[in-house]
Amino acid sequence: DDQIKLNWSNRSGIDWKTRTNHERWRTFKKRSEKVERFVIGRSKRRTRTRGDQRLSDEDSRVSSIEATRKRTNDGERVYMGRLLIWMHFLLLTLLLVSVQKAAACSCAQAHPQTKFCESDFVVVVRVKKVLPVNDYEIAYKVKINRVFKSNPKADMALMQNLLRTPSTDSMCGVTLNVGDTYVLNGRIVSGRALISTCGLSIRWADTTTRQRKGLRQLYQQGCVCDILYTHWRRKGAVLESSGGKNCLWESTPGPQDCQEKYGVCMASHSGCSWIPSVPYKNCIKEYQRKREQQRSREP
Repeated sequence: DDQIKLNWSNRSGIDWKTRTNHERWRTFKKRSEKVERFVIGRSKRRTRTRGDQRLSDEDSRVSSIEATRKRTNDGERVYMGRLLIWMHFLLLTLLLVSVQKAAACSCAQAHPQTKFCESDFVVVVRVKKVLPVNDYEIAYKVKINRVFKSNPKADMALMQNLLRTPSTDSMCGVTLNVGDTYVLNGRIVSGRALISTCGLSIRWADTTTRQRKGLRQLYQQGCVCDILYTHWRRKGAVLESSGGKNCLWESTPGPQDCQEKYGVCMASHSGCSWIPSVPYKNCIKEYQRKREQQRSREP
């Protein structure tokens, strides 16, 4: 081996040891380059993988954001849809209430004596049956116990023992209980006896002795007088403007109940006024006592 190394060295001019070192260096360099290529390749693969992962994560975040936005938009659409439904419901309710108020029965305040004087008939009846007539009207089959006021047309209509009224409260229909006795007044229209909530409709048992006396005689005698429903604060002004020739029916807290239950307006030489009676005087005294107590408690 030593001879071979010597001969190789003589031919090439390179020491064998130097050759061995060169080969080792080339081998090392090749291995280093191979390792470097491997490391670079792996780094590139890792970088590519990380890039793909970042892209994947970015796509996931974008997808998550889009999904969140979609859910938010869907939730907003659902909320707005429900809100619109409730707004429509509220508007419809307000519209119905407005229509009902507009269509509701409205009657001017009138004293029982005024209702008596302006009617075609005033009767005391016992309700026997309720009869449907059509979608807008019902009839009460009644037994007429007493007639306080009538005319020829009313006499003919009352012979049927039927009192007609609108079928709903909004149209001023009267609600009567079968078996109860009422004092009622009404008008004759096309040969039919009509009643409404704007007229008299009082249970006979709830009428006062003074009202019954008025129905029998006194109301008729006072039909030449006008009874003006007046706000209690305007009593003085209305009394002055009417010249004291009308009876003033004062609103609450005025003696409204006293004048309704016990008041009879009659004519005299000086005009019209509430005629005195024991029940009326007692009611006025009680009213004045309560008013004084109320004023004493006010600051």
